[in-house]
Amino acid sequence: MTVEEYKEKLKGIQVRYESDKKDLAMDFAFKNQKYNIGDKITHADKTIIVQKVKWSYVYSEAPSSVVYVGVWLKKDGTPNKKNDQLSFFQSNLK
Repeated sequence: MTVEEYKEKLKGIQVRYESDKKDLAMDFAFKNQKYNIGDKITHADKTIIVQKVKWSYVYSEAPSSVVYVGVWLKKDGTPNKKNDQLSFFQSNLK
């Protein structure tokens, strides 16, 4: 085995490792998902109706978290005039 062959094999291992690590983090986030599309979530006096669920790495005890994205609702439960969207990280919700 040459040094070049070694470096190529090592690079392949590192690429697979990073891919597997990302897959594991995504799996962790979605298996701990508490809300679904259409649910209303309130956090810090703001309420959204969930339109999209995605995931992200977080810097807390959990390695990753789902992120709920939705239209910001007024106090009466209707969307605000601009249809502003907010995102809530599940790791920040109680």
